[in-house]
Parts: sequence; structure tokens; C-alpha cells
Amino acid sequence: MAYIQTYTKQFNSMADCVKVDILGFPFYKADDGRIHAVPVEEHIQTTTKLWTLERNHFPYALEEGIEHWVIWTLGECEMPEDEMIRIFNNEFKGAEYIHLTNPPSLKTVPEIHHSHVFVNRTGRSHSPTAVNALLSSPLRQSAEPFEEDEE
Repeated sequence: MAYIQTYTKQFNSMADCVKVDILGFPFYKADDGRIHAVPVEEHIQTTTKLWTLERNHFPYALEEGIEHWVIWTLGECEMPEDEMIRIFNNEFKGAEYIHLTNPPSLKTVPEIHHSHVFVNRTGRSHSPTAVNALLSSPLRQSAEPFEEDEE
């Protein structure tokens, strides 16, 4: 958790951090030195991509082999379920996955619509009981952030 606090301190808010680092918003530095993303309306006018699917930079502590992804969407409302399923089926071909959207009270970045996707590439099937336990338990974040592979 200390990493998250240190990392995000340079931004005006967690939402600004996600907008700049994940969604690629242009930004500016305020007089206090903190980074602010340009307003959503301004950014939407300069981009055509209204969603992005990425590995979670701060993944939940999960069983080895389970990947934690997040789909971030811009706009007034959540992405339709059938659109998300199409994207997931295309991205996670052949892998077992489940997705969820936290209720507003549990969202760490409530200003930006997003859903969590848990992908099982282990080949081991998880029972509905295990999946329900994952979804109903208080999920905890891991201490180490996800780091992308250097290419």
C-alpha cells in the first residue's frame, strides 16, 4: 500500500493517475507540482479509443496463474455487457475468465468506469464454489504492483 501512496502522490487524484498513466490523457502540472489530467470532455474530442484493457497495475493477491486485468471505459455509462464479452473473448481466447464491477462504495477510482477481469491460463478449472468465494470475499491488494515485461 505504501507504494501506491508514494506513486500516486505526484497526481492530483487517483483518477488523474489512471487517466494519465493508463488511458493516455494529456496532462499539466499545477502550481503545487501535482499532475492533473485534462478534462474528459476535452480528451474524448482528441481520441477515438474510448476503452482500454490492461493488466491491473495494482493486482489483487490471487492464486498463482490467475491474471488480474481491468477494462477502463470513458463516457457517461458503463460499457454494455455484450461489448465487454466480445472484447474478453477476443483477448483471452481459450482461457477461462470471470469479470465483475465493484459497487460504487468499493471502487477505488469511482470517477472512471471500470470492471475487473480475472483470467485463468493454468488449464485447471475452478469450481463455481471457488469463484463465488473469490467474488464474495474481501479482496486484498498485493504489496507489489504489476510491472510490464521489458521488451
